[in-house]
Amino acid sequence: MAKIIVFEGLNGSGKTTVGTLVCEILGCSMVKTPSPIFGESRAKIDEKADLMARFLFYLAGTYQAVVDAVVASQELFIVFDRYYYSTVCSHRAHGLKVEIPSFLDFPKPDYSFLVTCQQEKRLARLTLRGLNINDLKERSDGIEKKTMEEFRSFNLTEIDNSSDSPMIAAREIISIVNTQ
Repeated sequence: MAKIIVFEGLNGSGKTTVGTLVCEILGCSMVKTPSPIFGESRAKIDEKADLMARFLFYLAGTYQAVVDAVVASQELFIVFDRYYYSTVCSHRAHGLKVEIPSFLDFPKPDYSFLVTCQQEKRLARLTLRGLNINDLKERSDGIEKKTMEEFRSFNLTEIDNSSDSPMIAAREIISIVNTQ
């Protein structure tokens, strides 16, 4: 079975950029969550759904992406741009007391990275790409800070991506993957 590498972090931290570089180095592809089949509903869910319904939507979307990737993978590594940690941490930060239901048999990641970035750089990246509704929600009521606290409660390996070169963070990750 392929080794699972997970990238987590706040929007704008560089998860996708660093993950893409890691995939290029390892010769594998990246899986974004939630699954693409959930894409058409995503904007409406983000805008209008009750918080618990939103949690269940994202959990189901992540689960589907994981199942699809694990079943189809012939590669040595599967890299996920977000995993269940994002769904749990974000919703806990918003006040829900949630866990991953035991009947959902998510594979345990072999490597879980929390990509961090200096706040000013992260906000500049978000502004450049354009803020979406989730970016605005994260910024309100101390949600960013609470989300980071929740991420840290899972003891993910933190990788600083504040440099102007995301290759520095990618090389640090490759170093960890190659030594374990």
